[in-house]
Amino acid sequence: MDEKQYHAEDQINLGALKQLLFGILREFFTFVTFTRLVLRRKLLYLIAGAVIGVGCALGIYFKRPNVFQATMVVTHNKLTKNTYGEIIEQLNRLVATGVPDKLAAELNVPVELVSNVLQIDAQNMSNLPLARDTSTKMYQTFKINIRFLDSATFLDQRIADTLTTAFINYLNNLPYLKKLAEVDRQNALERLAYIEQDMARLDSLKTSINKSIQQFRMPATIYNNAINPAEIYQQSSNLIGLRERTLRQLEVDLDTVWLLDGFKITEVPRSRSLPDLLWILGALGLFTGFLVGLLLETKNRLMPE
Repeated sequence: MDEKQYHAEDQINLGALKQLLFGILREFFTFVTFTRLVLRRKLLYLIAGAVIGVGCALGIYFKRPNVFQATMVVTHNKLTKNTYGEIIEQLNRLVATGVPDKLAAELNVPVELVSNVLQIDAQNMSNLPLARDTSTKMYQTFKINIRFLDSATFLDQRIADTLTTAFINYLNNLPYLKKLAEVDRQNALERLAYIEQDMARLDSLKTSINKSIQQFRMPATIYNNAINPAEIYQQSSNLIGLRERTLRQLEVDLDTVWLLDGFKITEVPRSRSLPDLLWILGALGLFTGFLVGLLLETKNRLMPE
């Protein structure tokens, strides 16, 4: 194929490209002209659509119920986080049934206190669902949230404190955990009694050694190889530390969860703010009005009376 043939093909392709481009521009400007015609002739449809959209936004905003959220922070023991998450989810399933009597019975609170509850959930400190947290560490913190409809009773901090106590008692008195706590308590009491007996024996032994040293006026660094006073005092210090840990177990660690911060109530919007609703629904109404006007004008052109 010679050079002339190459140039002929280039000219043909360039001409087709120009025709395609001009065709696209022609259609674009035709659509723009038609759109201007629609805007001029069907302006009332656009205004009506925008007004209807704004009216819907105002209706949604002022008719929607107020929703509040209360959050408490606890530390856990004995079970993993996802287990606690599943326990809380069981309570949420009671909420989903729409029968507050069952939830009130589980939490041991009056029915009117939970009649407006919409949702109960648990989250870790990164705000992720607790049921999906695979961490096995103990003594970690997590959050329990409740969402409820606008109610004057929920805005009373005394009610929030009552709910805080109810949730803590519910988790700590689950049958398995309650039985486990009873066993741990009995073991801790027996261990504490044994520690105190050993501490009493060591105190008597230290008193005897001190009397012997004073009686024989031996230097503090000289002692019988069978009895090392330093080891006795070290053992006494170890027992004191063990006694403190046992007392902590009796006073704190027997519970499955313990409170760090009780329920604090804040308002949370269920949907977008009023300006967002006005912009979104107003624009949607305006666009709908334009489409209606466009269809009517197109119909008039295609099917003139």
